[in-house]
Amino acid sequence: MADFEERKNTDGTVTYRVRWRQDGKRPTYGFNTGPDKLGDRAVEYAERFRDLVTINGDRLPTREQLAAFGLAWILPAPAPTLPALPAQQPRPPAAPMTVTQMIGAYLDYLEKEIDHPEKRTMRAYRGYLRVQIEARPFGELDQATCTWEDVNAWQKDCLNRISPQGRAILSHDSVSKIRASVVAPAFTWACSLRSGQLRAAASPMTDSKAPAKRQATPPDILEIPREVATFIRCAWRRDPDFAAMVAVVAATGLRWEEITAVMPHHVIVARNVLRVWQRNVDGEMLRGTKNGGYRDVPVPEWMMRTLIVPRLSPTRTAVFQGPTGQPWAYPTEWLRWRDTRASMAAAGLPLHLTHHCLRHSVAVWLKSADLHPEKIELMLGHQDAKSVGRRYNQLTNRDRDHIRTIMADFVPSSAWPGDVIE
Repeated sequence: MADFEERKNTDGTVTYRVRWRQDGKRPTYGFNTGPDKLGDRAVEYAERFRDLVTINGDRLPTREQLAAFGLAWILPAPAPTLPALPAQQPRPPAAPMTVTQMIGAYLDYLEKEIDHPEKRTMRAYRGYLRVQIEARPFGELDQATCTWEDVNAWQKDCLNRISPQGRAILSHDSVSKIRASVVAPAFTWACSLRSGQLRAAASPMTDSKAPAKRQATPPDILEIPREVATFIRCAWRRDPDFAAMVAVVAATGLRWEEITAVMPHHVIVARNVLRVWQRNVDGEMLRGTKNGGYRDVPVPEWMMRTLIVPRLSPTRTAVFQGPTGQPWAYPTEWLRWRDTRASMAAAGLPLHLTHHCLRHSVAVWLKSADLHPEKIELMLGHQDAKSVGRRYNQLTNRDRDHIRTIMADFVPSSAWPGDVIE
């Protein structure tokens, strides 16, 4: 790999030197910042030349390669007095690479980065690649010749696939998300020196537009205490332990990865508070909340006494455990959601509730009770540390008492059909 050195000269200028090893020698090329030289662009040209030397296998680039990057002046027409440079062997053309292979190579590169995404995020990216790109004609195209028209055709293909229920499989927002998180960055990477320039042409994403954003349908929520009671009773008939967990979620708005990671020592009984210290990400307990740090979430007094305190045995791995005695796994919880929704529909409440719908219900109820929006965001863990107004704002005991009273009206003790567990 070529070395990069910076040397200050006695006349106040700076010389950036690029050195590499070639055929047992140590060639060097300098870029000077003098007013009659390269000025402020010296470091830019030096870094560009270093990258070309490295990509060329630690060899001086050809005149054509230098010209393509604005460096043709480095190798002008050879003077008769200079020895002829050794003949450059033409590099064999790269083997054709499909869009699927190119994006796969980009994801491999991404995992090696210092600030690489979380495992769950990388698994989602590879899922996008496998299901939405590899399985479609777009994935078989040659990435070097793929055009913006091919990208638009892929987007239309994603949007026009219809499920057996007669609905589009992917929404406009979903296609835009896949495009922005995987496809566009992969093509940008393929055009960069980091990939060895897999793609000679510009990225086809430059002239391709993302699908227009559509107005999202508001999610189903629980609006009145009677609906909360119906939901909890339907969940209890399916599984009392599941019902206890979702009842707490309906009163606190905790995320799935937060409620399943609450340990007995995270419960502050004297203050009726759950301290959110960690997250359950694919069975691995990660320290801190989604936004970092921790937060104390108030719980109605009857809920602490009835649903949480009886589950504070030090032998439990989590306050809310699944059938195996371990923290809830998402597939196990999902089956109970499916059956609970069917029971709700039979009871005259045909709502497509999810865990996040309960969180949304909490936010809507608190908002309707005129709680300050910043207090709601603090309770739900939406605090933005960049906002000065929020940085010096936090929930006090008075705020928690107020929230506790509001949520006790929304999720009353009469909603729980079971007895205290032993």
